[in-house]
Amino acid sequence: MSEICVECFEKITGERNIEKNFIISDELDLCEECGEFKHVIIAEKGFPMLFIRLFLFPFKLIYHIFYGLLSFFLSLPKICKNKKVNKREEEPK
Repeated sequence: MSEICVECFEKITGERNIEKNFIISDELDLCEECGEFKHVIIAEKGFPMLFIRLFLFPFKLIYHIFYGLLSFFLSLPKICKNKKVNKREEEPK
């Protein structure tokens, strides 16, 4: 994104209240449109990751629960087989 001051951006796009939708620089910088040193727009504010994480949390929780249960039940035959083999080895002949 080019570095344009708030006033020039409002002239170009016709938008108002840009401060809540864009990140504006703390220091003065050269505006590429008017050529003056002003506070410029650095980037557009993205969608907050917190909302995405809160939305995905129940799905991740359900996935981990089912994955844990599935891996436990699939490993049961191996566990039972190993116990039988160990019991046979311990029995005296």
